[in-house]
Amino acid sequence: MNIRRIIQKLPTLWNLLELQILVLVSLFLQTALILLGSRRKYKNNAIMQFVVWCFYLSADWIATIALGILSEDMRDSSKDLESKFVVMASWAPFLLAHLGGPDTITAYSLEDNELWLRHLIGLFYQCYVAVYVVYKSWKGGHLNYVTIPLIVAGMIKYGERTWSLRSGSSQNFRESIIPAPDPGPNYAKFMDDYSAKKAEGYRVSLGKVIKTAPAPPLTQSAALNNSIANASCLRDGFYFFRIFKCLFSDLILSFQDHKSSQSFFRSNSCEHAFQVVEIELGLMMSDSASDIESCKKLCAHRGDRVLNEKGRHEFDWSIEVEFDQSILLWHIATDLCYYDDESFMLQSCVRSRLFSNYMMYLLVRRPSMLPNGIGQIRFDDTCAEAKELLLERKYMKKGKEASDMILQVNTEIPPSEVKGDRSKSVLFDACRLAKSLQALETEKNWSKEEKWEMISRVWLEMLCHAASHCRGLEHARQLSRGGELLTHVWLLMAHLGITEQFQISQGHVRAKLVLD
Repeated sequence: MNIRRIIQKLPTLWNLLELQILVLVSLFLQTALILLGSRRKYKNNAIMQFVVWCFYLSADWIATIALGILSEDMRDSSKDLESKFVVMASWAPFLLAHLGGPDTITAYSLEDNELWLRHLIGLFYQCYVAVYVVYKSWKGGHLNYVTIPLIVAGMIKYGERTWSLRSGSSQNFRESIIPAPDPGPNYAKFMDDYSAKKAEGYRVSLGKVIKTAPAPPLTQSAALNNSIANASCLRDGFYFFRIFKCLFSDLILSFQDHKSSQSFFRSNSCEHAFQVVEIELGLMMSDSASDIESCKKLCAHRGDRVLNEKGRHEFDWSIEVEFDQSILLWHIATDLCYYDDESFMLQSCVRSRLFSNYMMYLLVRRPSMLPNGIGQIRFDDTCAEAKELLLERKYMKKGKEASDMILQVNTEIPPSEVKGDRSKSVLFDACRLAKSLQALETEKNWSKEEKWEMISRVWLEMLCHAASHCRGLEHARQLSRGGELLTHVWLLMAHLGITEQFQISQGHVRAKLVLD
């Protein structure tokens, strides 16, 4: 009976307390976003990503509903403006500040920045509603006057968010980092002087060309605050962020930027370099060549350079296919060789498998970060063929036992000659590759260390190839999901000059007239 009465009274209680409940929920969501908003950049956790996404969407919705209910209460002429309504009206500025969102998560993804115009319209409307609520509750008391600076602060907070979204949109971000137009030296004036002097009878020639010196690298003698942990990393990260943020908009860097960055990263430890890169990524949202042309060529290699160095042209077929097919082939072959050599556990063996697993993760879970292909189809077909093989032979074991069974299959005839090309499975092509790799020991007298060192270097080239061929916009998009190792590799490669996003030109040249 008591339960029935409580249920009957719920609508009445909700009508009395709905505004208070919504304000509390809005406050809870803001607090949660303050605590969790920035953590999504450091942890690639699907559950946390989903929770933050739900809170992010709900926060605006709840605050908008609460502000609407508040305005309806003030519009109801049947209610007297008692003290409680004056107090409730003071919630309007806080709800406006809630719509401004916490500083830890202005936008959940890059796509949210493109909706800045919608937020601008919402800014005008919600500010009008908040001002209307304060106006309707005005009684000239002290509490009314307190709401004035609060509502101004709320407007500023909401306006700041809208401005940040606009600045982060793709078009405005590109425009903000494109330098001012540079006409270069005045060629017309120079040629006028040249013609005038020649007409006066002088023998005119050009003097020695003087190239504009590249921007100097960071000075290590800059004064640092010793009380700040990793102060040098923070300074260097912010310095290079201002230069390299254009890469996230698929723009290119100047020759001077290339020289400055390459000089700095060559002269610092790898730990300092990765800390600087990490700081740069937090602010967004192979030293293998000396000239830019060679650096661009390095980006095109995806394992073939290592194989050519080792003279192992019998593996070229596994590299010359589409990139997603190469990843699948070498991933399965690496696993088969790994289980075959499991008892040795060489460092290069473990490193190769880590590279292999990560590249496979990108192929399945982050295909947009890899060159276009049919990786998902090949992956599904390969899994289907592996499952069919295991079921046919009634072999349910995993690991080394399954690996040994697959390696025992006779692959003397290429699979494509037997099966055709309708199925995109690469299982037995990878098996052939694994057998060829293992034959380096038995037939070519290679050591295990030498074999696995070659495999790890092939994977390293594949990783660098994938990093340099992923669009900067896609790298930026992953930062909201916790970031990727591939993005760290990409930015570090850019600092070392191993990228296609550099200008060939060295800047302005200067010439002077020499009169005889």
